Formats: sequence, structure tokens, C-alpha cells
Amino acid sequence: MLGMIRWVLEGTLVAMLLSAIRRETGMIFFYNRYQLGGWIHRYMSWGEMCYSRTLKMVKRSSLFRKQLSEDGFGRIHDNSPKQRRKDQSQYSSRFVELD
Repeated sequence: MLGMIRWVLEGTLVAMLLSAIRRETGMIFFYNRYQLGGWIHRYMSWGEMCYSRTLKMVKRSSLFRKQLSEDGFGRIHDNSPKQRRKDQSQYSSRFVELD
């Protein structure tokens, strides 16, 4: 029984990671090429829901605060659409230069 709970929790964490990747980069797992595409889509939707609820819980919690520059975790980025477009253009030009 505990083994099954562990697999469910680990699967949920992977689904939440895929959700975070989608939200931050706009890239999604290419699930359409697999026969189980419908199941994978539902699995990824589960991760979206868990990720959204976790973010709401974190924002209401007194245990978390906004990151400051002196925390030492690197660049603090703004999630506004204007900033994202700027970030994406920087990344795309870097990839073009490497080719």
C-alpha cells in the first residue's frame, strides 16, 4: 500500500514539474505521438490543477515571502508578458548564434 502511495506522489510531482515547465517556457511534452495521448493529457491536467492549488496555498502562507536580490538565488524575473517576450527573444537569438 505504501509503495502505491509513493508512486502516486512521485507521479504527481512529475506532472507538476511538467506544468511548471509549460508555464515558464510555453513548451509542452509532445504527447500526441503516443497511443495513450488522452491519458497523458489527463495526467498533465492533473499536474496543472495540483500546481495551481500549491501556488495558491504558498501565496496565502506566512512561511513564504518574495525573493530578494540579497537571497543569492540569481536573477529575479518578472512574469509580465512584456518581460517574457524580451526573455524569449534573448534565448532565441542565443540559439541562432550557436547554430
